[in-house]
Amino acid sequence: MSLLRSLACGLLAVLAGVAGAVPAALIVQQRTPKRYDSDFNLTVAHQLAQAIDDDGRVAPTVWSMTDPAFRAAVEDGVIARPKDNPSMDEAFAAAERMRVEFVLVVVAVRDRDEAEGTLILYRQRKEVWRDAHKAGVSQGGKFDPFATAATLARTWVERLAAGPWKALPPRVGPRPAETGAGRTEPVVEPAKPVAKPVADDQLLPKLAELMRQGDVPQIVALLRDAIDAQPLDLSRRKLFVDTMLALGQPRLAAEEARRAAELFPEAVEMRLLASRAYAELGDEAAAREQLNEAVARDPNGPLARQALGEAALLDLRPEDALQHLLKATELGSTGELLFRRALAYALAGDSKRFEQDSQAARNEASAEPAVALARYSLAVRLADRLVARASRDGASALQAARIGRTGGEFDASLAALRRWAEALAMALRSTPVPAREAKAHETRLLASNLLLQFVGQLQDAARRSDTDLLEEATLTLGQAARVWESSRPSAAQARPAGKP
Repeated sequence: MSLLRSLACGLLAVLAGVAGAVPAALIVQQRTPKRYDSDFNLTVAHQLAQAIDDDGRVAPTVWSMTDPAFRAAVEDGVIARPKDNPSMDEAFAAAERMRVEFVLVVVAVRDRDEAEGTLILYRQRKEVWRDAHKAGVSQGGKFDPFATAATLARTWVERLAAGPWKALPPRVGPRPAETGAGRTEPVVEPAKPVAKPVADDQLLPKLAELMRQGDVPQIVALLRDAIDAQPLDLSRRKLFVDTMLALGQPRLAAEEARRAAELFPEAVEMRLLASRAYAELGDEAAAREQLNEAVARDPNGPLARQALGEAALLDLRPEDALQHLLKATELGSTGELLFRRALAYALAGDSKRFEQDSQAARNEASAEPAVALARYSLAVRLADRLVARASRDGASALQAARIGRTGGEFDASLAALRRWAEALAMALRSTPVPAREAKAHETRLLASNLLLQFVGQLQDAARRSDTDLLEEATLTLGQAARVWESSRPSAAQARPAGKP
């Protein structure tokens, strides 16, 4: 580096300190060794730098020759012969020579359809913050590494902004314009928000258009931008969570719902949505924790009652579900309450009230496509449990019929089987079917009809003591389970990439 340039850099550093310039961060992505001759690292450093730059609290530089500032430091001899995967000592030494205040070390590894990452923040060689995070965004039924990396990056920047960088001001004006590699000068323009605001009258139509296209990364980006534009607008965060649940992205939904619940402690609904998202992920402990938090804050409120009713519904406890849902309805009827009450009546075998409530719920349906998808998703989750229960109880009833135990206990189990099969049929017609689920829905209806056929065959076989008919019933039950299982791949593909 020339003497003149050294003096210039020193002067800039002094002026930056006087003017309260933006602190800098060096981003280092540590790569894990190959496994099974494959590289499972997910490149996220550049997306992290972009997200940090968008936020404006800190000026990022990536440990990469594609980064202008890093390349300039190497060309000027500030960093000598940089390694692709530097050690911590090498990263710290480079940061000190570059006069960078922070070092961010990131590791991100893909595991099938999601990625797990860890971000560590260092200052003066000491760890001051750490966050582990998982994300998985699909497009066309396949893992999308770029959208997943962007999601990881934006989440980390939000957490940094709420934690160790909270005292640092975000950018409130335009980005500076580059005048050379790693050097900038301010542009005189009127101040404007960091994120372009998404007008309320434009957000829903644009979202509906992207939903029709099934463009999940663009949907995520649109809703993230809407939140960034108005971070204290809870309705935008709720829209993000509802949409992610409808699109089969429960991890993104759970993370945003939990973040919103921490920002808005009295927003009980966000904890309930977090509970639902964690339940879909199969994380029952986290789901129960969020549900308990919500109920503790508002034990007799309509939203808590609705959530408790839904939990009982999915546990196939219609009496408990109705107790909570009827109480919630007394506090204020909504389309979502009526829809869940209709499903509870289906479980209880009350077809008349089921028809009344399902029709009333349709009449109060929102125009938002995410709401229709969310209702259908809940109906399918209930149907899944009904098929599992009917398959298990059906196998037990078949065994009882084979050994001639067809008395009162058998009759009771047969009546329960019929109730599960009829409830399944009602659940599948409880709400309009989104176009993206049409093919899978036809398969589910076939499985439902086979299950009803099985119950009739089993009843006839037991009454006649007909072993041939009993074998037919056995085959029908197995076919119903296989047909239902075959609907899963279609549904999984339709949620991320199909059309609503």
